[in-house]
Amino acid sequence: MGAFLDWFYAFATTIVDGIWQVIQGFYKGILQIFNFGNHIQQITIYKDGFDVVSWILFVLSVVVFIGILGCLIYLIYLGIRKIYRQRQAAVTNQDLLEEVALLHQNVVKLTKEKERILALKIGQTTISVDDLNSIFNEDDEEQALATTKKENEEKEKETLVGMPTRFMRLDAVDKKYEYYLAPDYRKDYTLQELCTMFRNYSASVLNLYYSEKIIRLFIAALASNKVIILQGISGTGKTSLAFAFGKFLNNDACVSPVQPSWRDRS
Repeated sequence: MGAFLDWFYAFATTIVDGIWQVIQGFYKGILQIFNFGNHIQQITIYKDGFDVVSWILFVLSVVVFIGILGCLIYLIYLGIRKIYRQRQAAVTNQDLLEEVALLHQNVVKLTKEKERILALKIGQTTISVDDLNSIFNEDDEEQALATTKKENEEKEKETLVGMPTRFMRLDAVDKKYEYYLAPDYRKDYTLQELCTMFRNYSASVLNLYYSEKIIRLFIAALASNKVIILQGISGTGKTSLAFAFGKFLNNDACVSPVQPSWRDRS
């Protein structure tokens, strides 16, 4: 046993001395690199033999070594920062996983609590579990078809008994225009002449001046759709164009100011 203890002491001492020498050697290396007194002493010893070229090379050498040393320090800094970020990201991911697990546990607890409350409610009522399952498992599609069939039957009954229709205003429009005859509009001028007439009217009567191209586009839009949008900055004559066209047709336009959001009551 004594021999083993002697061996273990020698072995441990060797390992510890090696680690200490590594630390000491690293510390001595750092001190030797930044030993500016030794560098100044070396310059003092060899400066007498320097010529102009030697001094230039001396400056370049110092700059190169400082640059190399700075790059090494910067690389060490980047490595340490990368390790720190990876460690921080790993810690953050671990926190997220723990939070997700905690939320999952809470969901399980809430589900069990919901089932317990539902069981208590079932126990307080006279409805059996099979009846509840039949209620909740009822086919929605069949119920919707039955409701639709019932509504159709009620509509047919209303029609048979002569009750008033649900579309009273549409029927009123049909009755109003049942014997309507379209007026005999003038057809002795072309579309180009119409644009020219409107342009002359707006300029002479309303003092509003539009290019013929704008008038053609406006009339073409009205002929293609009942709803058109005039786009442009303020003051370019969008509202006045519609107003002038209403005056030209002896059918005044209704101007309704609204907010830019188009959400007011107007």
